Amino acid sequence: METLFGLQMQYIAAGLTATLLILILAIAIIAIRNRFLIKLSLRNIPRRRTQSILIIVGLMLSSTIVAASLAIGDTITGSIRNAVLEGIGDTDIRISKPAFGVLDDPKITAEEIEEIAVKLYSDPRVDGIMPISTETAPVLNQRTRLTEARATVRGYNVDGSLGNFKPQAQGGPGDDSRLSPFELKPSVNGDEIDLASLADDEVLINENLGNKLEAQPGDVLTIVTPSGRQDFRLRAVMQKGGMAANDMRVLLPLSSYDRIYENEPGTAELVDISLDLDNYDLEIESDDIVEDLSLEFTDAELAAELHAGMEPFRDTIVSEIRNYINEKSGTNELSTEQEEDLNEFIAELERDEPTERFRVLLAKDAFVGLFFGILSGAELGVVAEGLPQLAFAIGQLERLSVSDFKVFLTGIAEQVGNLFFTFFTFFGSFSVIVGLLLIFLIFVLLASERQQEMGIARAVGTKRGHLVQMFTFEGLAYAIGAAAVGTAIGIAVSRVLVVIMANAFGTADDETFSIQFTVTGYSVLTAFSIGLILTLATVIFSAYRVSKLNIVVAIRNLPEEFVASTTKPILRRILDFVFWIFGPVYALVGLIQAMRRHEDVGVAILKLVSTLLVIGWVIGLIAAFFRIFAPYFKQGWPYALIGVALTALGFLNASAWQAYIGASVAVYGFTMLALAIMVRVGVREAIASRICYTVAGVLILVMWALPQRYTDFITEDLNANVEMFIFAGFFMVASSVWIIMYNSDVIVRGLQATLGRFTAVRPIMKPAVAYAVANRFRTGLTVSMFALVIFVLMSFSILNQSFSGLLQTPENVTGGFDVRANIDDDLPIQDIKADIDASPDLELRDFELIVGQSDIELAGRQVDGEEARFLELRVRGTEPEYFRATKLKITAADAAYLPSNTDLSDEDERARAVWDALAEDPNLVAIASEHAIDFEVIGPDPTEGLMKLEDVDFGESGYEFQAKEIEIVSGDDGDGSMTVKRTVIAVIDDLAESLEGETDGGPAPGFQGIYTDHQIFSELSDEPVPFTIYRMNVAEGVDPTRVASTLQTVFLDNSMLAVDTEEELSTAVAQNEQFSLLFQGFMGLGLVVGVAALGVLSLRAVNERRMQIAIMRCIGYRARMIRIQFIMESIFITVIGTGLGMGLGALISWSFLDDLGDANQGLTFEIPWLSILVVVGITIIAALITTYVPARQASQVYPAEALRYE
Repeated sequence: METLFGLQMQYIAAGLTATLLILILAIAIIAIRNRFLIKLSLRNIPRRRTQSILIIVGLMLSSTIVAASLAIGDTITGSIRNAVLEGIGDTDIRISKPAFGVLDDPKITAEEIEEIAVKLYSDPRVDGIMPISTETAPVLNQRTRLTEARATVRGYNVDGSLGNFKPQAQGGPGDDSRLSPFELKPSVNGDEIDLASLADDEVLINENLGNKLEAQPGDVLTIVTPSGRQDFRLRAVMQKGGMAANDMRVLLPLSSYDRIYENEPGTAELVDISLDLDNYDLEIESDDIVEDLSLEFTDAELAAELHAGMEPFRDTIVSEIRNYINEKSGTNELSTEQEEDLNEFIAELERDEPTERFRVLLAKDAFVGLFFGILSGAELGVVAEGLPQLAFAIGQLERLSVSDFKVFLTGIAEQVGNLFFTFFTFFGSFSVIVGLLLIFLIFVLLASERQQEMGIARAVGTKRGHLVQMFTFEGLAYAIGAAAVGTAIGIAVSRVLVVIMANAFGTADDETFSIQFTVTGYSVLTAFSIGLILTLATVIFSAYRVSKLNIVVAIRNLPEEFVASTTKPILRRILDFVFWIFGPVYALVGLIQAMRRHEDVGVAILKLVSTLLVIGWVIGLIAAFFRIFAPYFKQGWPYALIGVALTALGFLNASAWQAYIGASVAVYGFTMLALAIMVRVGVREAIASRICYTVAGVLILVMWALPQRYTDFITEDLNANVEMFIFAGFFMVASSVWIIMYNSDVIVRGLQATLGRFTAVRPIMKPAVAYAVANRFRTGLTVSMFALVIFVLMSFSILNQSFSGLLQTPENVTGGFDVRANIDDDLPIQDIKADIDASPDLELRDFELIVGQSDIELAGRQVDGEEARFLELRVRGTEPEYFRATKLKITAADAAYLPSNTDLSDEDERARAVWDALAEDPNLVAIASEHAIDFEVIGPDPTEGLMKLEDVDFGESGYEFQAKEIEIVSGDDGDGSMTVKRTVIAVIDDLAESLEGETDGGPAPGFQGIYTDHQIFSELSDEPVPFTIYRMNVAEGVDPTRVASTLQTVFLDNSMLAVDTEEELSTAVAQNEQFSLLFQGFMGLGLVVGVAALGVLSLRAVNERRMQIAIMRCIGYRARMIRIQFIMESIFITVIGTGLGMGLGALISWSFLDDLGDANQGLTFEIPWLSILVVVGITIIAALITTYVPARQASQVYPAEALRYE
């Protein structure tokens, strides 16, 4: 990836590396000044090698997750970029006709090509101009009888002419040498071939098509065109890439192409521009040339008229744009480039006469979409009435459309790569949190193990700052090793995941696109730096916490007790906050004072360095502010106030996560306040804590877990996004651990009442459970680690199973049809049944039903909606027989248009009534859910630009719908003659035709648009619109796979692609399962941390409980009983953690599926018990294996040796 979150990867890597080096340098300076502390801190690493290995394994997870995510992002970005560059060759800029409608002639005239040539020929930045025409057609190899139904046939202008512009005439022979031809790679045999040297009956093909057809030079290839079959002799098979691209391609001179497609000579569909990238920057020069050409091919007079036409409403428009900028500036919804364009547009509107920039902005499709999006969402009054005419006029502004083709496509590659990185880091963030919890736990355990050592050190004169430094030095040594190992393992893991991904997506053997493992040095450096910085930050925080020990308690090795923090006077706390406003100066003064006093110099250096890096400045400022109120936080009311304020802010910003987190903090604050009051009135603290924290835990758990429909009366205006999943997981696990740990005696009683009845188990179980329960903090952290990871695995598995269950019901996806066939709209079938009947390879009796459909991209809008623009709307016109046969589900419908006895709550009856209504009345339509429901997605919104219905409400039942009237325009002209109105009476199920376009060459992904009677096209076009899609049901006993294959052969001249829908569905389900395994493997990294945590806990328990072990051995416990006790303790923690994760994962999944009920009533809550139990079983077995070694060590402790320990 070249960018991440909009920033260049080299800058991210450089910034992180610089930050890391500065931190390490600061720590090194401190170490040089305190060499004795270095020796004390590092001596423990080689002493306990097993423990050190476990610690490194636990600490490496952050680096592993980040490295794996970045490597996958690099791989996807690199694979798509390679495919793009291989597919477009030398094309940097593309010029085409604007697509106003289906009836427009897409050809660029010879005069327009001449204009382009005159404009660019003398530009030194341009080194190639290539007029091109392209079409998709069937190709047959006469020798092998192999076919390709959808080959790309492309004609290139290689005769040196550019319309009527003759380069040779500009300066005599050879004058065109400056314009190097677009690259045509050698043939697979290594021969260099000039496309211009081909005879009129010769063609070239690329190696992909050559492999498909098993073609050899000299073979006769037949290309099927609207004018008939055309035979060509194959000159050579070319290496893919460059002009030969990476699809299934036929290459021939433009003159030959014009002949077989009966085009006017000198015209072209595209003009591709190549830039001299050896001497010029692509993005800068591409943008400049696109701007220049946009000015050349936009109507200046019309632009002036548009500017004058906006004059009466200028103030209103400017005000709305400024309001939008103020609201969205700095968010992901408005990029820096978009904000700059909007400000420039405001400046243009405020001028008396528009400049060229006004035309450039209105020639940019993205800007026009943003502009009308702002206006359509505003209260414009009379201004809104003129928006349709304004939109149409802007659409007429361009004669030719110019795009920075390569920049756009490589940008998509970056977006997709970032999307995969975001996906894996989004879910991987749970594992990162688990890793950070383990770091914290490890250093708490290390501090507990060395409590006496630290107490003695403090007693003989060392200060708290020295203890912080000791742990920081040791932590840095662990962190460097863990970051290096974690990064290497992350890259190795990503390589395995990429192989699984390639198999899941079916690209392993794909010649047109393949996923190839790639990882850049920037990503490796970034992963290492992020992992090390996160680990080091957690280490320093943990070291600060453990340094607050009570010296007497530590020396006597009593239970952990911290020194109470001294509270500065209120005035001093306020002054500290004021001083932190001048952070670097304040830190420098602190360093000078520390050097003079010879105390805590290392801490002062770290403070100065972190302040200079800004992050320390921000943290210090925030900490100083909160220290002002620190003495009051224990009372709880400041948390309550902060929570209430954050909740109010969430409702003000319509942000669900702010509101929910605020409410959770408020609950915690009121809990602490209630606890203080109860203790003050005489309630025992243990009882008060149990009551308060249990009630708080239940409230927070219920708040985050409840489906939205139960809280709509409060939260209906809040916008929830995917980040809610992370926050929900964290707060649900934290609240549940509260409930469990403060009510652990209930679990103990339950175990005693069941397992405790067995005399052989009772003496082992009681001390095992008692120790875990007594160490509430450690056990709670470990339980949380397992619960967080299992929570994600459980929820993902349930959701995946639910959606896979829908796919496994063919009627929901295919409508119950056995075969789907698509043909080229330029090669229509006149009478498909007659052709089948006349074919020797097919029998008409093999088909029970054949229905035809037409599918055309048009534009539409809601008649009474606020959105005035016509936006994208795919119209599928079908024969009435389709409506009577289809079994697609309907999400919601308007009962007013259905028979009075229709039971809308019955999804089968509802669907049948809707489809029957569409069969009877051609003025009714059903619309895809993408046009009626807003779906939350990670990354770019795939429904952006689509027409959306407004004020859609499915009622409390989830299946009621209020009919909407829509207006559809063909785009032929603006006088209204090509506009029709239809009534939307139902919303189609989200899964309907969701696999369409994946394998049949149709529109992808899935169907988006409306279903209606085919009659609509006779109202939108004076020309007949042929069928391009056929749905077929085969007779009983007939193999649909064989029928689909035979159809492709019989209708080769129509470029038919046919698929067996059930086989297609099976492939999709298999891919889904593969991806599920890939994700489970990725999330399984988090379980490694949980298992490592158990190992560290067990090792610590052996050292900490040597006295107890000795006493137990003295009173009769055998070595086997000691070993089983330690193993049982680990099982107890593992089972609670995994059980909690399973329960919470199931709960959040049920809540999510309940919220999705409006979009799809077919979703069912189903737990994949087999896969879940396998994961849980592996986790428990791994925990047992990790715990066995410490348990065995504990069982080998001799009573006399342990009793001498003190």
